[in-house]
Order: sequence, then C-alpha cells, then structure tokens
Amino acid sequence: MAPKCKVCFESFSQGEKAPLSLQCGHSTCRQCILKILDDIGEIKCATCRIVTDETDVDRLPVNYDLLDTEPDDLQPVARRPARISILVKDLTGKQFRVELDPNATVMQIKRSLFNQYGLSVDNIALMLHGQRLQEDTSIRDNGIMEGDIIEMTTRYEGGRVARH
Repeated sequence: MAPKCKVCFESFSQGEKAPLSLQCGHSTCRQCILKILDDIGEIKCATCRIVTDETDVDRLPVNYDLLDTEPDDLQPVARRPARISILVKDLTGKQFRVELDPNATVMQIKRSLFNQYGLSVDNIALMLHGQRLQEDTSIRDNGIMEGDIIEMTTRYEGGRVARH
C-alpha cells in the first residue's frame, strides 16, 4: 500500500504531494503543509502536534523513501512466487530433492516424489520435526523453508509395501 499523507489521505508523489519531513520525523504532503501554515501561521504536525521551527516550506527536506515505494496500482497484478527446494529423506538416509511453489500442498510434494522418483503417493507419509504433515496443508502453512529436510516413512504390511 502506497504511503499517504495523514492530512488529506492522498498518496505521496512528486510536486505538490511530495512528502516533506517535519522536525518531529513525521511527513506531510507539501500542499497540506502550505495550507496548515496559511491557516494557523505555523507548521504543526497532524500526527503528534509538535511545531516545526522552520516556516519556509521550501527548506523542508523531501522524504524520498516515501516516494520510492511502489503505488498499489503500479504493482504487478499477480506475482509468481519463487520456487523453493525441499529435501525429502527416507529412514535409510536416501535423499530426494523436489522444487515447488511455496503454496503447494503436501499432496503435491508427494506427487512430485512420484513424478521424479517413482515413489508411490499412497504408501508414503511425510513428517517435519516429528509431526505428520496433513496432505491438504501447504508448504507455507507448515512453515517449511528452503533447505528444510522432510522425513518420509513408507507403509509396509507383512514385509511388502501396503496397497491401499
């Protein structure tokens, strides 16, 4: 969200809407400062009410940090989330690396393991820090980060991989 003037609630921009830094550290647009100065004869911060000693508006510094932010309407509509690399390790120590979108579900991790390594989706369970991951939750929901190691267990019945 683009920063806005606390007086007129309009987004800061170059010119009359430039954010000027007051003595207290807050910023107000040039247009509003001129109006405040004209109305009450001093520059009083609308946020904290501290009076700025300087009365020459042209000598107040522009807060360029507030101008450098990207207005909402200029931001891309849909940003593609970065892919993260996750390491899945089975009980024998064998490692399987998958790269996924952070919004991918645990089931999508399992499907990636099937697509890349031929592991059966139905016969594996994934765990993080000793807790089983629910298939409908996302990587992000589980707090999984780049480089995390996910433990994988395989279900066996009578010495054979279970078929459910």
